[in-house]
Amino acid sequence: MRIAYLLGGYIKKDTIQLIRKGEYPRFEYNLFMDRNSTTAITYSEVQVSDKFLPKWAVSHKMLHVGLSSILLEDKNQYDIVITSGEDIGIPFSLHTSIVGFKKPIFIITHGSYFGSNKLKRLMKVMHFLPNVHYLCLSNSLREFMIKFFKVHPKRVFNTGYGVDTDFFNPRDNVSERFIIASAGTANRDYESLINSISGLDVDLRIAADSAWFPYSPRIPKESLPANVEIRSYGSYNALRDLYSSSRMIIVPLHPAYHACGYAVIGEAMAMGKPVIATKTQSHSDFIVDGETGFYVSPGNKDEMREKIKYLMDNPDVACAMGKRGRERMERFFSLQAYCERLENAMGVTKTITEP
Repeated sequence: MRIAYLLGGYIKKDTIQLIRKGEYPRFEYNLFMDRNSTTAITYSEVQVSDKFLPKWAVSHKMLHVGLSSILLEDKNQYDIVITSGEDIGIPFSLHTSIVGFKKPIFIITHGSYFGSNKLKRLMKVMHFLPNVHYLCLSNSLREFMIKFFKVHPKRVFNTGYGVDTDFFNPRDNVSERFIIASAGTANRDYESLINSISGLDVDLRIAADSAWFPYSPRIPKESLPANVEIRSYGSYNALRDLYSSSRMIIVPLHPAYHACGYAVIGEAMAMGKPVIATKTQSHSDFIVDGETGFYVSPGNKDEMREKIKYLMDNPDVACAMGKRGRERMERFFSLQAYCERLENAMGVTKTITEP
């Protein structure tokens, strides 16, 4: 079965080299392409091909048109199309439907536009495209697709998420200081987190890195408490070292319908760390509340502080949570388990790893 993988971005050669050296984690498309007969079509192919897209459009939000055009040029080569997100999958589905493209399309669904009125209108059209299916990053996203957008349940799958559990693995490198770590920029409520540790004898280290969401803390750096540091960590190796030196990882989030915080929660659990995270409307399937970590309510700094204090006062409980979290990630949310669920939903294989 021949598969086209439309990626809303670029695959850099230096990243592939770093993965081979063990200095960079793999993502699902790396393993998926290794396991299946797959061709990646990225923005790089669009930019080098003037015949598919005029130069002015390359710098605008028209690159998905180029991806569609490249695939349609060789449409008979592929049996299935998978897209890395709705930003590519929905325009691609609408564009290709005009020319009668009937082959199965599977859209990895992050919920990025669930609050958009434009998406509500587009989904009314998407209902008439029976070849389009949705691969949701969590059960909460799947339920939203079914209940809010009225998508037929047979077209929506909870394929979950996957983390490179070989790269992110437990290490005996805990700092003598009690370090609490957090990371990421998308939809983060770092103000509540900073307030929650006021007066506690801890160091808070925040890795404000993201390839997608630039972040400027609302609290000026000169106003940060002495035990709080917010900075870029520059590389995945440095981020992994931060996780490793920490006693717990906290992912504070504002309310949201889209997936957010998944990568950091998954990476931290894979490294055997207990995690405290805000439970949003689109929460992941990683945390089993009270077993592998804790959920707290959005904006509730007192509840967050209570959970932090509990884990500080009960290190054995924190350690046991971390171990159970690592086991859960290895069993259900490794890249292999994630790819198996993608393949099963797409009909490539019948191996099933339930999230």
